[in-house]
Amino acid sequence: MWIGMSRKMQHEKYNDAEGIKMRRIIIRNAIRCKNCGDVIESTYRHEFITCSCGKVSVDGGHDYLRRCSETPDGYIEISETAAPEEETNGGK
Repeated sequence: MWIGMSRKMQHEKYNDAEGIKMRRIIIRNAIRCKNCGDVIESTYRHEFITCSCGKVSVDGGHDYLRRCSETPDGYIEISETAAPEEETNGGK
């Protein structure tokens, strides 16, 4: 079984001008299983949800994105993230 690493690091962005690390905000942590078509969503930290066929799982809620799948391409990513407030409105 393939287990996706926590994708926390993919949701961090460096502001090169100031050398500040900014973490993207997770709005929705969800995937769609390519085998059974289930959409599964983790809404809070450590809520590990598995689809009805048992081939993919999601974890992390709004804290981190974690995927478990029999293959790396066993699901479709449908999570939503946003830039932190400092990034979207110029820090005002």
